[in-house]
Amino acid sequence: MEKYIVHKIRASYPNYYMFKLFVDKGFSIFFKANEPEGNKPGTVIYSLVGSDKKCEIAPNWYDIYYMLRNHDKVNDFLNLLISEKNGNSSAVEQLTVLRNCFLEECRQYDSDNILFNDEKVVTPLSVDDFDINEVSHKGKMLIDLTRDGYAVPDLCILTSKAYLDNNQEDVLNKAINNLEIMTRSKLGSADNPLVFALRSAMPQYIPGIMPTLLNIGVTRDAYKGLSNNYGVAFANRVYLHTLHNIFDTLEFDGSDYSPDYEHNMVLSLDKQREVIGEMEAILLSSNEGRLLIEDAFYQVKRFVDYIREFYEKNRDLLATFMQGKRAYPSLLMQKMVWTIGSNDSYPGVLYSRHSRTGRGVQIESKRDIFGEEIMTGEVLPEDDEYPNREKIKEIFPAVYHFDPLLEKLEKKLKSPVTIEFGAESTMYDSYLFAVLQLNKSELTGRAALLSSIAMLESGLITQSDVVELIRPYHLKQIFSETIDDNSFEKLIPFGKGVNVLPRTAVSAQICFSAVDACELKRSGAPVCLCKNKFTPEDTIVLNEMDAILSMNPAAIHVVTACRGYGIPAFLDLNSFGIKLEDNKLINNEGQVINEHDWITVSSKRQTVFLGKAHYKRARFMDYLDGLELDLSPKEQAVFPAMKVAYRKYEDIVTSRNVTHIADVDMLARLIRNDLQEHPEIAESIVNLWYETNADKYVDQVLNSGMGSHQDQYRVFNFLNLNKKTDFFKHAVYLCKTDKLSGLDAGAFTLGRFVSQPLPALFWKAFSDDEIAFILNEYILYEKYLQVLYEIGESKLARVHSKLSSDVLDEYDDLIKYDVTNFVPLKIIEPDWKNIEDEIQNLDFPQINAINLVHKLALPFHALFDLESPWVIEKLEKLGLKL
Repeated sequence: MEKYIVHKIRASYPNYYMFKLFVDKGFSIFFKANEPEGNKPGTVIYSLVGSDKKCEIAPNWYDIYYMLRNHDKVNDFLNLLISEKNGNSSAVEQLTVLRNCFLEECRQYDSDNILFNDEKVVTPLSVDDFDINEVSHKGKMLIDLTRDGYAVPDLCILTSKAYLDNNQEDVLNKAINNLEIMTRSKLGSADNPLVFALRSAMPQYIPGIMPTLLNIGVTRDAYKGLSNNYGVAFANRVYLHTLHNIFDTLEFDGSDYSPDYEHNMVLSLDKQREVIGEMEAILLSSNEGRLLIEDAFYQVKRFVDYIREFYEKNRDLLATFMQGKRAYPSLLMQKMVWTIGSNDSYPGVLYSRHSRTGRGVQIESKRDIFGEEIMTGEVLPEDDEYPNREKIKEIFPAVYHFDPLLEKLEKKLKSPVTIEFGAESTMYDSYLFAVLQLNKSELTGRAALLSSIAMLESGLITQSDVVELIRPYHLKQIFSETIDDNSFEKLIPFGKGVNVLPRTAVSAQICFSAVDACELKRSGAPVCLCKNKFTPEDTIVLNEMDAILSMNPAAIHVVTACRGYGIPAFLDLNSFGIKLEDNKLINNEGQVINEHDWITVSSKRQTVFLGKAHYKRARFMDYLDGLELDLSPKEQAVFPAMKVAYRKYEDIVTSRNVTHIADVDMLARLIRNDLQEHPEIAESIVNLWYETNADKYVDQVLNSGMGSHQDQYRVFNFLNLNKKTDFFKHAVYLCKTDKLSGLDAGAFTLGRFVSQPLPALFWKAFSDDEIAFILNEYILYEKYLQVLYEIGESKLARVHSKLSSDVLDEYDDLIKYDVTNFVPLKIIEPDWKNIEDEIQNLDFPQINAINLVHKLALPFHALFDLESPWVIEKLEKLGLKL
């Protein structure tokens, strides 16, 4: 019988969820008709002994798993597989026995090791479903991917409920025990140590803010286990990484040992060991340090404490991105994927569509490093792209294996996708692809336009998805001028902030008040508004700005406006050593930016520069307008396709067929950006959309977050009178039925809607109890503005749960309201006494609502100067006949 030998195995990273499917369902779950969506078990590359010709065979998941777990039996098993494929009955019998014995072995392990799952400690094997508020955006994504059969390394999640648990050691012990079962390793073991990544995450995806810590659990004993299993050079690098984490994250005095990843790689083994010894000596000199490298559980607990402290220190900033909603972090404990140790191991980012061009697949990676070195910018990744997977078969075998699943993921997310991955190449010639995170891609304008239309034409997404994918800042990138790279040689770096939008840049004159910014804007100048605090009233002018800087982290309305309008913005400048004093910005070096100075904001460089950049006109705009251009070869390859794609996008957004509009947020974005110059089309689309989506509209308005007032009002204002009335009828009924008010009723949106005059016919449609509720909501909205002005969004987010009650009550004496807004209501002469009684019967009656009713009950001459021509003119415009 001919003998074959394995050269390598390309496969998906095995995890315990797939193991459990095998245990519970047996072999049949991996047959083609039954297999999970993301199951792509692997390929064995082999050759006949004595021959150079390489062949491939693609076994089922359980055969690949057997080979990965039984390295010493790989070649014998391969020969049986090939013989089985060739119809050898003896091989079939032997494999049947082997497979059944392996299944029983797996079932016995499962029976002996029971995972713990509850509302605080969660694995993908839990029978329950969890939402993003419990397990975070990242956690839910990884659980869903795991359950769909994708190659996600084993993980256990401490949910947001665990964050509030008084017995942190108990939930941590349960989570670690789960990981030990899933990985068949032991925390702190000198034989087979458990080493994992600790990732913290919030309900909303907020890239680059919450900490991620790698190589948790590496103690002196664990180092011995790593040395025995992977070699001393490998163990040295892992242990050094953990020691650097201890020194830097936990603030041990060791400035001479700051992390230098590339330096650690090239150190000799003796020098690595010498550095390890010196760092150990510092730690062993204190009880705290000794515990950190000798007690693995203590080390884990201290790193968890660090994340909790980070959250407490940055609650304001996190609340900003959560639109003021109170949320707690989840902790994801995930088995380490070893992306070091060989040139075939690497972390990376895989884009299903090229992030800059929209064409082909893109890989950003670097061989033999830890993943965080790419994510934090410590190491510059290498950029590769390929039009088809055959190009990468030999140089990126793990990515080659995963590539066919990209289209499934695009269909799942209805978007081009970005996968953070780890490619692990073991000493047994296995090339394994592991999914560490999946997100919708952040693309350039060109890439977003071309890829979205290409996906639409391929049937992967709908017109509604196209409108969702092409954001305002994408269109600005396509049509706006671009910064000449030579400008950055002359611009002066001034400071940094937390960037709100990707891939945006602008030069503008800085102003420190909304009034001054508007005045300067009227002169035609590009303007950057910089303030300590922003309020909802500022959103009226934010859409006119070219850039925004917030000194504080809590700028919910800024984030909402910038994402909606595509305006570059930086938050939390104070934390980067920048101060706003006497109408000037001052950084740590004493550099000063005065009012009306030119600045340049570049999100690509994460920097605010002093000075004005030089820009190049967007040539595509000229091309689109039909001007004769001498196109470069690159433009000739791109512009025609972009023109076709843009015209198709235009046809979608201007169509009066509103089925492509998924929700009110999309509707607001369309009328704000794409239909800004076509108000008649916008009005038609808004009213047509409402006719078939009235219930959805009411529900989404009542679930609005802080910062969305301007967009919500813009949509409401386009509704005709009948639909405005219909909306309020539904909204008031739901609010009274479900006891919703103020913050809980769409973050005071109902009050915002009536803060501008509505005609008498509107008010005539409502009963006294409905009018009472609406006036009460108006007062709550005015109080909300006052609270925001007085204490800012930072404290507002923290008193979230009290905004409908006691905090607002403190502002009774400060409330200001304009009775002029309600002249049309006064015209219909309702029963004011009855309305007052109805206000007192509400769940959150406002004394100022009763005061407002008292005023409105007065005669017109007691409220207004009826001798003044301009007052008479104003009242007559509101419907009063004098």
